[in-house]
Amino acid sequence: MKIGILTFHYAHNYGAMLQAYALVTMLKDWGHDVKIIDYRVPSIEYVYQKRSFPKLVGFFVSQHNAFPIAFLKAIKYYPNERRKKSLKWERFEKFSQRYLPKTHRVFKPADITNDDVDVVICGSDQIWNAKITKGLNRLYFSDGIDSRIRRVAYAASAGGGSIDKANEQSFIKLCTNFNLISVREKSLSTYMNRLSIPNIVVSDPVFLLKKEQWKELAVLPAEKDYVLTYSFGEPQGFFDKALEIARLMKKQLICFSFKKKQLPKEIVQVYNGGPREFLGYFLNASFVMTNSFHGTAFSVLLNKPFFSVLPQNGGERVCSLLEKAGLSDRIIQPDTPISSISPIDFNAVTKRLSSFIDNSRFFLQQSIK
Repeated sequence: MKIGILTFHYAHNYGAMLQAYALVTMLKDWGHDVKIIDYRVPSIEYVYQKRSFPKLVGFFVSQHNAFPIAFLKAIKYYPNERRKKSLKWERFEKFSQRYLPKTHRVFKPADITNDDVDVVICGSDQIWNAKITKGLNRLYFSDGIDSRIRRVAYAASAGGGSIDKANEQSFIKLCTNFNLISVREKSLSTYMNRLSIPNIVVSDPVFLLKKEQWKELAVLPAEKDYVLTYSFGEPQGFFDKALEIARLMKKQLICFSFKKKQLPKEIVQVYNGGPREFLGYFLNASFVMTNSFHGTAFSVLLNKPFFSVLPQNGGERVCSLLEKAGLSDRIIQPDTPISSISPIDFNAVTKRLSSFIDNSRFFLQQSIK
């Protein structure tokens, strides 16, 4: 069967690319012909596409700016384009080219035809987050796609437990495009039930693959036995708490991040890693502190003791996952006192999650028939 996936595959974001890789891999393992539908949200593509100065001017003109204004904006933002020549940028690009097979470029629903795919899967990631997509993006609801194509939402997320009131009626109507709907967060599922939109909760695609499959993909670092942080938009005191944990465990603290941060010199910073290096640093860590959903997910998947600090926005994602895993006690705040670190019984965690993951695989199998 020919399957197309609509997701945030183009973002140079570890969670975005790895969840896309997981869904592609699972479906290919079942014998399907799978490709990412190469649709890119303009605002996301702008952030990650490398442009020459003339192309940058052209981009701003295409955004309805007068030429003088477009020229001035290009001068302002061109230094960002030059930074895209970094090792990290190259690693993301190589990962995308090697592991994420894609269709031709798609710009509108009519570009997806019955000749291309039999099934369209929308998800996972925050494809229904109107803040990211600048309003509800109809393509991520398969709106306008050839009616002969089966349409499924898998582990779709809105980044929170509800849709903005101004978009609610549009959301209800858009959801009628799907044959079947599954979402990633319990809170979003409850909200959709109140709106009489049939759905079930499934796991993020990263849980569809086994630990051994992630190990095979990883590029291991030279460092071993350390405390790792993976975070963004950290609350005050986050790194103080991470240092406290590292000192308590008598281990080096390594910060794996998107860019260099202003941190104490005793913290080793890694900011040039791609998706495979991300996995490697998690695998070699003895402990993880994160405020990221996928940072939490891979800590659980790879059986790494961890603490999770809820992010300022989208904490429902982490809470929903840890509730399923029976690990809600691993949520802390930067001012939470820590005198000792209790171990995690990952055998018990695996048992709690196994039926949930099996049911998620079963939903995916049945939804594409």
